[in-house]
Amino acid sequence: MTERECVRGCKVRGVHFSECPSFGKDIVPPGECQGCAPAAARLRAYVCERCYSRSRSLFVNAPDLVGRLRSLADPMKAAVYDRIRVSTSSGEAGAAPVPAELLDAARDVQGTLAAWAAYFGEPTGRAKTDAVAAFEDAHRASLAVLAELDRVVNDRELVDHLSAGVLDRNAPDEDGVRGFWTIADAMAKFGPERHDRTTREEWVDDVTEELHAEGMPEWGDPLLGRDDAETLAGSSRTLRRWEKAGEIAPAGRIVIAGILTKLYRRSEVIATGERMGERQRARLAQYRDDEDPGQTNGSTA
Repeated sequence: MTERECVRGCKVRGVHFSECPSFGKDIVPPGECQGCAPAAARLRAYVCERCYSRSRSLFVNAPDLVGRLRSLADPMKAAVYDRIRVSTSSGEAGAAPVPAELLDAARDVQGTLAAWAAYFGEPTGRAKTDAVAAFEDAHRASLAVLAELDRVVNDRELVDHLSAGVLDRNAPDEDGVRGFWTIADAMAKFGPERHDRTTREEWVDDVTEELHAEGMPEWGDPLLGRDDAETLAGSSRTLRRWEKAGEIAPAGRIVIAGILTKLYRRSEVIATGERMGERQRARLAQYRDDEDPGQTNGSTA
């Protein structure tokens, strides 16, 4: 039985054919062949283990990527611009600019996920611009694909679609514009994480003296901006009261369209609301007991 090769043309690093100039070399200089032997496809699949693992990783992180793209391209705070900037004489402050490539990437990645979701019977409808709604749609789409990934990689036609929309890397043209953003393209350019801007998370490279910030992964527990957190808490006053009392603290801060914005974990806002609700119910129960000391455990003496 002939071993199936990865249809994406992957090679095994460090393994060469005998006629290859790099054959037999212990150290291969950059620019020379790093491996020309074809990678074997995984069992019952048309792709190798590396492509399979990469596909799974991209779909797992795609919801965080989409949420980040949409939060950075908030349509209520941003205006689109491309490589050509036009100055105006108006003294009025306009909306903060957002690169056109950011919106292009969000559109293409959401379109790819929506197509896969529809194929597996989980249509998500029109692409959402709200970060939380976009995250939830992407999450649902990713789960649908991950549940069927073994079937996808064993179907030659579906593997072609997987390559074109998810795994392939498309180089920008001479103007720096990509004709289409795959999930891999967007992941490499923007990443799936928002970066915390608090002093606690920042560090300076001793060699380059560049300022860095640790990433804040959001998979399964999205980060909410202050407006969304206030809505989930019930009101801005409620959220401020919780924060002042030390019941909840921001998970970090991020600069969105030039505005420093606090971020809160969705699960922490929900948990704080439930905790505060339980305390209020307990106080009400205690109050009733104090008002009617003759009533114990629902019965009268």
